[in-house]
Formats: sequence, structure tokens, C-alpha cells
Amino acid sequence: MPLVGAATALVGLVKGFSSKKLTGAGLEFSWTGDALAGGTYETWKKKSWWGLKSSTSTKLKAFDEETNAALTEQAEAVQKAVAAAYKAAGVAVEDGFIEGFRYSFGKISTKGLSEDEIEQKVAEAFAGYGDAISEAIGGVGLEVAATFAQVKGVLELAGQGFRGTFEEMAVAAGAVADLVGGPSGLASSVDSFVATYFSAAERFEMVTDQVQSVFDDLGLAVPGTLKGFRELVMSLDLMTESGREAYAALLGVSDAFASVKAGLDQSFDTSGGWFVDEFEARLAQVADMRGYGRVTEAAQTAGTTQPGRTSLGGEDGAAVQLLQTMVGIFKDWDESGYPRERDF
Repeated sequence: MPLVGAATALVGLVKGFSSKKLTGAGLEFSWTGDALAGGTYETWKKKSWWGLKSSTSTKLKAFDEETNAALTEQAEAVQKAVAAAYKAAGVAVEDGFIEGFRYSFGKISTKGLSEDEIEQKVAEAFAGYGDAISEAIGGVGLEVAATFAQVKGVLELAGQGFRGTFEEMAVAAGAVADLVGGPSGLASSVDSFVATYFSAAERFEMVTDQVQSVFDDLGLAVPGTLKGFRELVMSLDLMTESGREAYAALLGVSDAFASVKAGLDQSFDTSGGWFVDEFEARLAQVADMRGYGRVTEAAQTAGTTQPGRTSLGGEDGAAVQLLQTMVGIFKDWDESGYPRERDF
């Protein structure tokens, strides 16, 4: 055999003796209860003795600082989403439970995937993390719990709700929402129902409760005027997390706050006193339209003006009595609904 041919054969023989191939690569990490730990992995398959022997080994490499920070931020975002969903659902979660929940994301294979495909797989892994925490709290996934919180908030405005375990209520809420096109469709339908079948006083009370609840959650006092509300919103520091959260929450109820103030303004007597109730306010309003005089008496106690009662003046006492009767009928209609049409 020529010398060159012998050398080539020897090289081929050595190459065939041992070979190494990358069979897997990806991410492997977990949430340890207070931090994210993990890194990238590579799985290699090695053959020797011309394929007669084989072995597989995995090499791990810790995440660099930038990658670890990005994944930690994502984990904390999931934790906040779970906390927000259960807070909105009215469920008290033990302090530290969500942040201290241990979870293994396992191995996320990235071999042969595009950047977009890798991002999708990582997003799915974090969705599983949120579901695991939610299931440990309420027995349902995070999306189901969040839907329940939305539906609960909508139905409570109309005085309705669910009963049973959290899991039973969440499943029922999801079923109701599905029948009307999701939570947004349900909100639209309930708004229409309330506007048609609830009195102005009842609707005013609903909106007032909604606004008060938001301010209570933020630990802020309710401003007395629209100007005060505007100044409060403009004063928030958007460079802080608490400032951004308060800003978003207040913008969410800005229309409701304006309607509350408008409702109060409509009940305010031009003489500077408050009507004792909606009946008195309506009585005065109708009196103005009918041309009758009215007097609002405000009792003074230790320098404090108390809500007064409205009385009607005028020469024709019968007209005043008739007007009072009419307003009483209107009030009954608001509370009990319009009477059925009579058959003649």
C-alpha cells in the first residue's frame, strides 16, 4: 500500500473509533422560593469503539447576569398577576405564599428553534408557573381565577354573585361569561340591565361604592371636588411603582368619580344646604319647574350645618299637596318598577 494511502486509511480508522454529537440544548431553571436559579444546558452523545459503545452527558452553564435578571423580572410579574387576580376576587392569600412558592420550570428545549419560537416556549413555561401558584391557592388556573375576579366585580354591582367553593364559583363565572361573549360582553349586558331596571338612586349608590373601594385600596382620601381629583392625579410620581399603580387605578374610575360628583351637585340646594334625601331633592326640582317656591331649612348644631328638609310654599295648598303625591308615586315607580298596563 502506498504511504499516502496508508496514512489516509489510518485517519479514517481513528475517526471511526470515536464520535461526538449534540443531541439537545436549552434552558433549565427553577424558582427556589426567593430567587431564580438555573442556566443553559447541552446534551452530547458520544460513541466509541466504532459505535459499539455510547454514552450521553449534559453540560450545564449558569445564566449570565442579564439573562438571570430578565427571567427573574418575568417570574415576579407572574407573581404580581396572581396576587392581583385573587385580591380582585376577594380571596385573602397568606403573606409570602406567592413569592415563596417553589417551582421547577424543568428543561425547555431550544435546539433548532428560531428566536420567536424560543420566546413562545418560555412564555408557555411562565404561564404554567402562574397556573401552578393559582391552583395551589384556589384549585383553578390563573386565567380562570382572573376571569372570576372580573365577573364577580361586574355582577356585584347588580347585587348578584356566586356561592360555593372558590373552584365552583370560578367555573360558574367562566360559564356565565362564555354565554355572553366573555367578561367584556357580560359587563356591557349588565350595564344595560342596570340602566334599564335600576333607579337613579340605586345606580348612584353603585358608582359611589365603586369609587370608594378604589380609594380605600389605594389608602387615599376621596377628593371633595373634580379639581381635587385632577390635582391628585397630576401629583402622582410616575417614576415609582406605587405612583404608576395609583395613576392607572384613578384613571380607571375617573368617569365614575365625575358622575358621583355630578350626582351630588344635582342634590345640592342653591341656598347652600344639602337635601336630606333624594325625595326632597326631586321635590324641589319639580317645584322649580312648576313655579312653586321652596325653602330649605338647615339646622345649626354646635356650629355645624346639618342636612335640612325642603318644604313648598305658595298660595295654592291643593297644588302643593298634588305635587307631593305625584313625586311620591314617581319614587314608588323607581323602587318597585312601573305598574302593569291595565286592560280596559
